[in-house]
Amino acid sequence: MVELILSGVVLLVLILCAPGLKRGGVRGMVLIALLSALASAGRAAFAAVPSVQPASFIIIVCGACLGGGAGFVCGVLTAVLSSLLTSIGPWTIWQALLWGLMGLFAARLAHAPLWVLGLFGLASGFVFGWVMNLWYYTMGIVPLTVQTFIAACASSFPFDMAHALTNFALLTGFGKYFMAYLKKMARGQGTPF
Repeated sequence: MVELILSGVVLLVLILCAPGLKRGGVRGMVLIALLSALASAGRAAFAAVPSVQPASFIIIVCGACLGGGAGFVCGVLTAVLSSLLTSIGPWTIWQALLWGLMGLFAARLAHAPLWVLGLFGLASGFVFGWVMNLWYYTMGIVPLTVQTFIAACASSFPFDMAHALTNFALLTGFGKYFMAYLKKMARGQGTPF
C-alpha cells in the first residue's frame, strides 16, 4: 500500500515537472537521458562496493545545473534504469522518490559555493540511507518501533557513511568541472562525447 502511495507521489511530481522540462527542449531532455544512463551505468559498475557509486553525484549536479524538474526526473530514471541492471524490487520506488527529491532540492544550490554542494551531498547520503531503512517496515518484515529503527540506522551506518563521503568527495573534487561542462552542453556549446 505504501509503495502505491509513493508511486502516486512520484507520478504527480513528474507531471508537475513536465512543463519545466519543455523549456529545456529536446537538448535538455537528451541531457537528462544521458545523465540518467551515466548514473545508472556508474551504479552498476560499482555494485560490488556497496554505497560507493556516482549516481547521487550525477543527480545532484543535474539538479544544480538544469533545474529541479530535470534533477527529479534524472533521479527517478536513474533508480528505474539502474534497478533493471542490478535488482528491482519494492525498494525501487523508495529509491526513485529519494533520488528524485535529491535532484529537486539540489536546484536550490545552483549558485552556492562548491563546498555547500558537497555538504548537501554529505547530508543526502545519510538521509537517503535512513529513509531507505523504512521500506523494511512497510513490507511487514520488522515491526516499526523507535528501537528497531535506531537499530536499522546503526547497522546501515557504514554504508550510509560510504554513500555520504562518496558524494562529498565527488562533488568537491569534480563538481566544478562536471558542472561547467554540463552548463556548456546545455547552452549548445559542447558535445556529449
